[in-house]
Amino acid sequence: MLAALCAHPKSQALCARAGQVVLAAAVQQRPEVLSGPQVIELGEQPLEPIARAEAQTEFGNLVEVLDEGATSPTHWLLLDAAVALHVARSWPLGGAATLVSQLVWLAGATPCNPWTLLDDCLESASAEQLWQEATAQVPAASATVQLGIALAVVGATSPAAVAFKDALCRASAVPAVRQVLENGQITGALSGEVGRRRPAAWSTALGAVTGWLLLRGLARLTARYLLGARRVGELRVERQCVTLIQRRRLLGREFSERRTTLPLQSLTQLTRETRFVGMGIYFGLLSLCVGTLVGMGLVVDSVRVAGGSPSLLTSGLLIILAGLVLDFVLSSLARYRTGKTSVLIVPQRGRPLVLDRVPSADADAWLRKLSALSALTR
Repeated sequence: MLAALCAHPKSQALCARAGQVVLAAAVQQRPEVLSGPQVIELGEQPLEPIARAEAQTEFGNLVEVLDEGATSPTHWLLLDAAVALHVARSWPLGGAATLVSQLVWLAGATPCNPWTLLDDCLESASAEQLWQEATAQVPAASATVQLGIALAVVGATSPAAVAFKDALCRASAVPAVRQVLENGQITGALSGEVGRRRPAAWSTALGAVTGWLLLRGLARLTARYLLGARRVGELRVERQCVTLIQRRRLLGREFSERRTTLPLQSLTQLTRETRFVGMGIYFGLLSLCVGTLVGMGLVVDSVRVAGGSPSLLTSGLLIILAGLVLDFVLSSLARYRTGKTSVLIVPQRGRPLVLDRVPSADADAWLRKLSALSALTR
């Protein structure tokens, strides 16, 4: 996104317009200006002139976003990038203390968080004063603001930014902030195989009737065990975004890699789905029913035979006992078998992220931390 804005023919005017509006909203502490069609006074400073037709980017029209409000995570990231570039190009803007207080307010009161890209835009030599001022102001902010800024700057590499992270890690009283800055992330990576969301019931029924499920299953088994086809995935939390790193492998060789990123603010559903967890119980009930039915039939036949039939009676009782034992064993095993676990992450827009074959304990711990983090960043 930074590269797209830098390469835009009207990059200077475009980012200046965004910086004027966003920072004016911070000065007046009016978050509604950035999320809806609101009017804001800029004082004596004239608004940077740029036509709406000249503000189109591959991520949306920035002037439209400023005039009508940001309505999607992509719009907020576009504002982040534009404001970060404006700050870098216009630095210093009325002193470091004023600018940092505005950026801190944005991180806490709006989804706009220019800290995410600030280190990538600022030159190390000129940014030292800003990071020093951030060291003085950020530890006194709320826990939500500290965590949002920590997640945004966790990947920063300039010496001044690294010094700020070290100082914030020592001064912060928020455990999640210290964990982010010490480990580089609040949650570890979650590994598994990339899957797809479970189809609707009618689609599954149609595939079973037409034979498509059988053909697809055979094709997947062939690709998996004969060609060694795998889609290995890894879920990470990086800079207030969930990233899925997908690697395709064939015959033991990796031939492609793809990264999919979703902002934390866009997540609407986090789910762990365990498949086949009740299979032991179902087979146990089936064995109990079959054993009872067949065994009782033999017991009844043994009574009907003239003089009785000890062999039929014994066989019937043994079959009933075998059904009971199988039911007990399979039901007991079901308590300790967790099945195949899938992690499902659904955004407001776009395809969901699905990671299969994940250990249940790892999935539960990772999703708990991600849920808490997503709630804090809203």
